[in-house]
Amino acid sequence: MVRVRLDRKATSIALLVVLGVREDGQKVLLAVKNMGGETSAAWRAVLDDLVKRGLRKPEFLIIDGGTGLEQALAALWGDVPTQRCTVHKHRNLLAHAPQRLHEEVSADYNDMIYATSAAEIEAHRRAFIRKWRLKCRAVADSLEEAGDRLFTFTRLPVSQWKSARTTNAIERLHELGRDRGHVVLGVARRWSDHDAQSRRMAHPNPQARQYPRLIGDRAKQIPTQIATAPCEGFWTLSCTAARGNQC
Repeated sequence: MVRVRLDRKATSIALLVVLGVREDGQKVLLAVKNMGGETSAAWRAVLDDLVKRGLRKPEFLIIDGGTGLEQALAALWGDVPTQRCTVHKHRNLLAHAPQRLHEEVSADYNDMIYATSAAEIEAHRRAFIRKWRLKCRAVADSLEEAGDRLFTFTRLPVSQWKSARTTNAIERLHELGRDRGHVVLGVARRWSDHDAQSRRMAHPNPQARQYPRLIGDRAKQIPTQIATAPCEGFWTLSCTAARGNQC
């Protein structure tokens, strides 16, 4: 969940975020929607809106692994190659392991995910499952839950692996919305309100120049301020729910 101020009170809302990537690598924020949750119906409404705005079936999908999102995408574009976010899965693995094993789990996982060839990745994958079935079965089960979708990025040229493995581009947007612990949501305005940028840069407070504060009605307007232009020409979609530090 994302913490914001609405009517001068701190509250949590779930934001469904979609980032489009064109063939030339340009990233465009297509949707930031407060749908009241992460259900399949909520995600399907977001995706249907993008289709109405001209979005064609993408060639590649990057997702966070949420059940609602997976169900919505399966119903709409079930045949599109889909990559499960490796950062989200790493967090899942650590959540299934005792603290004393976190460093070892991370080392083995990183050796697998950041190997330099598909064959090497597969070898590390088999070794990871063999080892952790014996040492901590819940960790091995969590890795197997993702299946081959955790490694879809290996179908692409190696030069694209870094950007195709994760939804980090969206996660970075979320981090930009955190103003030194204050309850803010600056992501949407930072990307959509170019007219206000010059006014922010003149603000005497450096943090205010970097992270605009959204409260009250301004925050409520976020869903209508993001990318209302037609959605055409996107090769990849990256979709996730902004949940703060949750995974």
